[in-house]
Amino acid sequence: MKKAIIRTVGVEGFHAFICGMLALVSCCDAFPGVRYVRVEDLYSGNDALVINQVAAYTCGDSTNVAYGKTATGSAFDGSGDGSCAGTATTRAPSVAVTVAPDCNAARSNTFCSSDVVSYWWQVDLGAAYDICSVAILQSSTGTGAQIP
Repeated sequence: MKKAIIRTVGVEGFHAFICGMLALVSCCDAFPGVRYVRVEDLYSGNDALVINQVAAYTCGDSTNVAYGKTATGSAFDGSGDGSCAGTATTRAPSVAVTVAPDCNAARSNTFCSSDVVSYWWQVDLGAAYDICSVAILQSSTGTGAQIP
């Protein structure tokens, strides 16, 4: 099984794309046989990882093959420190592939993980696909909670 891994290790300017579709992978040739799409932040110093929606597309098709699939992610911390408001249920990894996108970080139904060293989020596409593009809708926030 292959994974399309999007690693962000404190990439300068990456978090400047606020509240919009950000094509992380867009190519002429597909990444063949991808079963998992994973977003990783290997400690960039951010307060949290917040993702509103992740979409994966096969070549020449506008269907999001990630929609409604099983998603997992690093731990939610509801300690009330402001990085991740809400609950583990409303901030679960699955909301990034099942809930309509919204750019409001205060909205409780966005994936949020905080207070861990390495943040990550992953979706199991359920089958192998030839993926041509992956897009992330991230949230805007004033707390430092963002995709790095």
